[in-house]
Amino acid sequence: MSKIQDETDRFNQFVLRGQLVLSSLIICGYVWAFTQADSLVSLVLGDKWSGMTPLLQIFIIGGVFQILSFSSYWIFLSKGLTGSNLRFALLTRSGLIVLVVLGSLNGIHEAAVAYAIGVAIIWPLGLTWLRVLHGVSVWPLFLTGVRTVTAYAMGGLGAYVGSTVFETDLVSLLMSPLFMAVSLLAVAAAWPAFRRDVSMIFKTTTLIGRSK
Repeated sequence: MSKIQDETDRFNQFVLRGQLVLSSLIICGYVWAFTQADSLVSLVLGDKWSGMTPLLQIFIIGGVFQILSFSSYWIFLSKGLTGSNLRFALLTRSGLIVLVVLGSLNGIHEAAVAYAIGVAIIWPLGLTWLRVLHGVSVWPLFLTGVRTVTAYAMGGLGAYVGSTVFETDLVSLLMSPLFMAVSLLAVAAAWPAFRRDVSMIFKTTTLIGRSK
Protein backbone atom coordinates (compact mmCIF):
# COMPACT_ATOMS: atom_id res chain seq x y z
CA MET A 1 0.00 0.00 0.00
CA SER A 2 2.83 2.40 0.77
CA LYS A 3 4.00 2.10 -2.85
CA ILE A 4 0.76 3.61 -4.16
CA GLN A 5 0.04 6.11 -1.39
CA ASP A 6 0.67 9.03 -3.77
CA GLU A 7 -1.77 7.66 -6.36
CA THR A 8 -4.89 8.88 -4.56
CA ASP A 9 -7.61 7.15 -6.58
CA ARG A 10 -5.77 3.84 -6.79
CA PHE A 11 -4.87 3.96 -3.09
CA ASN A 12 -8.44 4.70 -2.01
CA GLN A 13 -9.79 1.89 -4.19
CA PHE A 14 -7.21 -0.52 -2.80
CA VAL A 15 -8.15 0.29 0.81
CA LEU A 16 -11.85 0.08 0.00
CA ARG A 17 -11.45 -3.34 -1.60
CA GLY A 18 -9.34 -4.55 1.31
CA GLN A 19 -11.89 -3.42 3.87
CA LEU A 20 -14.77 -4.88 1.89
CA VAL A 21 -13.23 -8.33 1.46
CA LEU A 22 -11.85 -8.66 4.99
CA SER A 23 -14.85 -7.20 6.80
CA SER A 24 -17.39 -9.12 4.74
CA LEU A 25 -15.82 -12.50 5.38
CA ILE A 26 -15.26 -11.96 9.09
CA ILE A 27 -18.47 -10.06 9.84
CA CYS A 28 -20.44 -12.78 8.09
CA GLY A 29 -18.96 -15.29 10.54
CA TYR A 30 -19.49 -12.99 13.50
CA VAL A 31 -23.14 -12.39 12.64
CA TRP A 32 -23.73 -16.11 12.25
CA ALA A 33 -22.09 -16.73 15.65
CA PHE A 34 -24.24 -13.98 17.18
CA THR A 35 -27.46 -15.58 15.96
CA GLN A 36 -26.34 -19.04 17.07
CA ALA A 37 -24.75 -18.00 20.37
CA ASP A 38 -27.18 -20.08 22.47
CA SER A 39 -26.45 -23.25 20.52
CA LEU A 40 -22.70 -22.60 20.42
CA VAL A 41 -22.44 -22.05 24.17
CA SER A 42 -24.62 -25.06 24.89
CA LEU A 43 -22.62 -27.41 22.66
CA VAL A 44 -19.13 -26.15 23.51
CA LEU A 45 -19.47 -25.30 27.21
CA GLY A 46 -22.66 -27.02 28.31
CA ASP A 47 -26.08 -25.82 29.45
CA LYS A 48 -24.74 -24.60 32.80
CA TRP A 49 -22.87 -21.85 30.93
CA SER A 50 -25.98 -20.46 29.24
CA GLY A 51 -25.53 -17.22 31.18
CA MET A 52 -22.45 -16.52 29.06
CA THR A 53 -24.51 -16.16 25.88
CA PRO A 54 -25.23 -12.41 26.24
CA LEU A 55 -21.57 -11.80 27.05
CA LEU A 56 -20.47 -13.62 23.91
CA GLN A 57 -22.94 -11.65 21.80
CA ILE A 58 -21.74 -8.34 23.23
CA PHE A 59 -18.11 -9.16 22.43
CA ILE A 60 -19.11 -10.21 18.92
CA ILE A 61 -20.66 -6.77 18.37
CA GLY A 62 -17.42 -5.18 19.55
CA GLY A 63 -15.49 -7.47 17.22
CA VAL A 64 -17.51 -6.30 14.23
CA PHE A 65 -16.49 -2.69 14.76
CA GLN A 66 -12.92 -3.69 15.59
CA ILE A 67 -12.67 -5.27 12.14
CA LEU A 68 -14.00 -2.12 10.49
CA SER A 69 -11.36 -0.07 12.32
CA PHE A 70 -8.54 -1.97 10.62
CA SER A 71 -8.86 0.17 7.48
CA SER A 72 -7.92 3.29 9.45
CA TYR A 73 -4.88 1.48 10.84
CA TRP A 74 -3.82 0.43 7.33
CA ILE A 75 -4.02 4.05 6.15
CA PHE A 76 -2.02 5.33 9.12
CA LEU A 77 0.78 2.85 8.46
CA SER A 78 0.87 3.02 4.67
CA LYS A 79 1.04 6.81 4.66
CA GLY A 80 3.73 6.90 7.33
CA LEU A 81 1.46 8.60 9.88
CA THR A 82 2.85 6.65 12.81
CA GLY A 83 3.01 9.68 15.11
CA SER A 84 -0.58 10.58 14.38
CA ASN A 85 -1.59 6.95 14.86
CA LEU A 86 0.13 6.88 18.25
CA ARG A 87 -1.69 10.02 19.41
CA PHE A 88 -5.00 8.66 18.18
CA ALA A 89 -4.39 5.31 19.89
CA LEU A 90 -3.43 6.94 23.19
CA LEU A 91 -6.52 9.14 23.12
CA THR A 92 -9.04 6.49 22.13
CA ARG A 93 -7.62 3.65 24.22
CA SER A 94 -7.57 5.88 27.28
CA GLY A 95 -11.22 6.68 26.68
CA LEU A 96 -11.98 3.00 26.16
CA ILE A 97 -10.34 2.09 29.46
CA VAL A 98 -12.39 4.74 31.27
CA LEU A 99 -15.60 3.39 29.72
CA VAL A 100 -14.79 -0.19 30.72
CA VAL A 101 -13.87 0.82 34.28
CA LEU A 102 -17.12 2.77 34.65
CA GLY A 103 -19.08 -0.14 33.22
CA SER A 104 -17.37 -2.63 35.50
CA LEU A 105 -18.72 -0.76 38.53
CA ASN A 106 -22.11 -2.24 37.67
CA GLY A 107 -21.02 -5.73 36.63
CA ILE A 108 -19.23 -7.81 34.02
CA HIS A 109 -21.99 -7.52 31.41
CA GLU A 110 -22.03 -3.74 31.76
CA ALA A 111 -18.24 -3.68 31.34
CA ALA A 112 -18.60 -5.71 28.14
CA VAL A 113 -21.31 -3.34 26.86
CA ALA A 114 -19.07 -0.36 27.62
CA TYR A 115 -16.23 -2.01 25.69
CA ALA A 116 -18.45 -2.71 22.67
CA ILE A 117 -19.75 0.87 22.68
CA GLY A 118 -16.21 2.23 22.93
CA VAL A 119 -14.96 0.14 20.02
CA ALA A 120 -17.99 1.15 17.95
CA ILE A 121 -17.20 4.83 18.59
CA ILE A 122 -13.51 4.41 17.73
CA TRP A 123 -14.31 3.27 14.18
CA PRO A 124 -15.91 6.54 12.93
CA LEU A 125 -13.52 8.56 15.10
CA GLY A 126 -10.55 7.04 13.27
CA LEU A 127 -12.05 7.88 9.89
CA THR A 128 -12.87 11.42 11.03
CA TRP A 129 -9.33 11.87 12.35
CA LEU A 130 -7.86 10.86 9.00
CA ARG A 131 -10.24 13.13 7.11
CA VAL A 132 -9.84 16.26 9.25
CA LEU A 133 -6.11 16.07 10.00
CA HIS A 134 -4.78 14.40 6.86
CA GLY A 135 -7.37 15.00 4.15
CA VAL A 136 -7.98 11.32 3.46
CA SER A 137 -11.18 10.43 1.59
CA VAL A 138 -13.00 8.23 4.10
CA TRP A 139 -16.69 8.61 3.24
CA PRO A 140 -16.74 5.57 0.90
CA LEU A 141 -15.14 3.49 3.66
CA PHE A 142 -17.79 4.55 6.14
CA LEU A 143 -20.69 3.93 3.76
CA THR A 144 -19.32 0.53 2.77
CA GLY A 145 -18.88 -0.41 6.41
CA VAL A 146 -22.43 0.58 7.30
CA ARG A 147 -23.74 -1.29 4.27
CA THR A 148 -21.75 -4.41 5.17
CA VAL A 149 -23.03 -4.47 8.74
CA THR A 150 -26.62 -3.82 7.65
CA ALA A 151 -26.63 -6.45 4.90
CA TYR A 152 -25.12 -9.21 7.02
CA ALA A 153 -27.37 -8.33 9.94
CA MET A 154 -30.32 -8.92 7.62
CA GLY A 155 -28.76 -12.21 6.56
CA GLY A 156 -28.25 -13.09 10.20
CA LEU A 157 -31.92 -12.47 10.87
CA GLY A 158 -32.73 -15.09 8.28
CA ALA A 159 -30.30 -17.51 9.93
CA TYR A 160 -31.88 -16.94 13.32
CA VAL A 161 -35.47 -17.31 12.12
CA GLY A 162 -34.60 -20.41 10.12
CA SER A 163 -32.73 -22.05 12.99
CA THR A 164 -35.72 -21.76 15.32
CA VAL A 165 -37.45 -24.42 13.23
CA PHE A 166 -35.12 -27.11 14.60
CA GLU A 167 -35.23 -28.49 18.12
CA THR A 168 -31.62 -29.62 18.56
CA ASP A 169 -28.63 -27.28 18.78
CA LEU A 170 -26.48 -29.32 16.41
CA VAL A 171 -29.06 -29.36 13.61
CA SER A 172 -29.66 -25.65 14.13
CA LEU A 173 -25.95 -24.92 13.76
CA LEU A 174 -25.66 -27.06 10.64
CA MET A 175 -28.73 -25.63 8.89
CA SER A 176 -28.43 -21.96 9.87
CA PRO A 177 -25.69 -21.17 7.30
CA LEU A 178 -28.06 -22.30 4.55
CA PHE A 179 -30.79 -19.95 5.76
CA MET A 180 -28.26 -17.15 6.06
CA ALA A 181 -27.01 -17.73 2.51
CA VAL A 182 -30.55 -17.65 1.13
CA SER A 183 -31.26 -14.45 3.06
CA LEU A 184 -28.09 -12.81 1.75
CA LEU A 185 -29.01 -13.76 -1.80
CA ALA A 186 -32.37 -12.08 -1.28
CA VAL A 187 -30.68 -8.97 0.13
CA ALA A 188 -28.29 -8.84 -2.83
CA ALA A 189 -31.17 -9.22 -5.27
CA ALA A 190 -33.10 -6.36 -3.67
CA TRP A 191 -30.17 -4.03 -2.87
CA PRO A 192 -28.08 -2.97 -5.90
CA ALA A 193 -25.32 -1.39 -3.80
CA PHE A 194 -24.80 -4.58 -1.82
CA ARG A 195 -24.94 -6.57 -5.03
CA ARG A 196 -22.05 -4.47 -6.37
CA ASP A 197 -20.15 -5.12 -3.15
CA VAL A 198 -20.59 -8.87 -3.56
CA SER A 199 -19.41 -8.62 -7.17
CA MET A 200 -16.32 -6.70 -6.07
CA ILE A 201 -15.57 -9.34 -3.43
CA PHE A 202 -15.69 -12.14 -5.99
CA LYS A 203 -13.56 -10.18 -8.47
CA THR A 204 -10.96 -9.35 -5.82
CA THR A 205 -10.70 -12.88 -4.46
CA THR A 206 -10.43 -14.20 -8.03
CA LEU A 207 -7.56 -11.81 -8.77
CA ILE A 208 -5.81 -12.83 -5.56
CA GLY A 209 -6.19 -16.49 -6.48
CA ARG A 210 -4.73 -15.94 -9.93
CA SER A 211 -1.76 -14.02 -8.58
CA LYS A 212 -0.62 -16.94 -6.42
